[in-house]
Amino acid sequence: MHIRFAARPRRRGFTLIELLIVIVVIGILVGLLSLAVGQALSKAKVTRIKVELDQLSTAMDRLSADYGGYPPNSKYFAYDVGVPSIPDAQQKRQQALLRFMRKAFPRWIGDYSNANPQSPGLRELLLDATYSPDVNTVNTPPPTDKADIENLDQAEILVFFLGGIPLRRIDSSGEIGFELTGFAADPQNPFRHADPTVSTMYGAITQRTAPYFEFDVRRLVDRDTDGWPEYIPQGTATAGEMPPYVYFGSQSYRAMPYYPALNTSLPAIAPNRLSDWGLAVPYSSRWDNNNNINGNPNTWKWAFVNQKRFQIISAGVDGKYGFDDPNGISLANFVGVFVRIFPTGENYSALGYDNDNLTNFTEGPLE
Repeated sequence: MHIRFAARPRRRGFTLIELLIVIVVIGILVGLLSLAVGQALSKAKVTRIKVELDQLSTAMDRLSADYGGYPPNSKYFAYDVGVPSIPDAQQKRQQALLRFMRKAFPRWIGDYSNANPQSPGLRELLLDATYSPDVNTVNTPPPTDKADIENLDQAEILVFFLGGIPLRRIDSSGEIGFELTGFAADPQNPFRHADPTVSTMYGAITQRTAPYFEFDVRRLVDRDTDGWPEYIPQGTATAGEMPPYVYFGSQSYRAMPYYPALNTSLPAIAPNRLSDWGLAVPYSSRWDNNNNINGNPNTWKWAFVNQKRFQIISAGVDGKYGFDDPNGISLANFVGVFVRIFPTGENYSALGYDNDNLTNFTEGPLE
């Protein structure tokens, strides 16, 4: 008797075409997953920035309730380039800052600038109150060891008023950072140094007012090395190159406040920052110049978005505020540069840089 065994069927392998199909399908799935992960990360960054913008806005409202108004602007294009129709431009800027300081600290008596040590002005007091001698021991050449209010720009003014007088500090690794010390609690002498161990001309007062906003000191930077810190949003652009939050008050907006400064003699801001970050300007809700861009800006009809308050602007996740004209800024195109109409998008960047900007007057990106 012969026992017959059934033959095993031969296992058939994948054909080359089947393998290619599997590879393509896996590639598509990986691509879709990467896109979904990227979108989720981008949305998370937007959410973090928007939450912080709302917190900054709330802090500014609390400051206004205490000080009787919102801080003025500190850098104006019309003033910096010397528009003939605005005489005494620099003096107007100084007077606006001085008026606000007198309103905020009514028992303080002083002028904007006075070199007489018996009656120092605001400028001289802040030079003394921001003196940070330790920075002279680390870098060659060192950054400035004092902060001059003449250099205060639209990003730095946000940190100064919400955080107070800045001092440079050196951490254990030798890195220079910032401590925001509020203002002196003495209502007659609010602009005094916070550290009694530092030798200063006008002395120190250790009792301080509390800052209106708790800044993450790891994100305080000084890109233009002028002694005034800027505040960087989380997770935007390349690490170490993120553009900061920018503040614009509704006062004197026709003189075109802007950031970053274009006329500064300090390093690192212009022109490189203009090409890297674009230009931040306040958004307007309408525009009518009666076809006369050479006339007095006070005759132009345009409106500040968030009137009688302020705007705080983040460059969004792309790290660019707006403006992409390769010809730079001139009288011929400055209306298109400085007058950006919200919500219609008129004069926004043609490359979409404005679209993902986040502000305190929108629920999400501008687009």
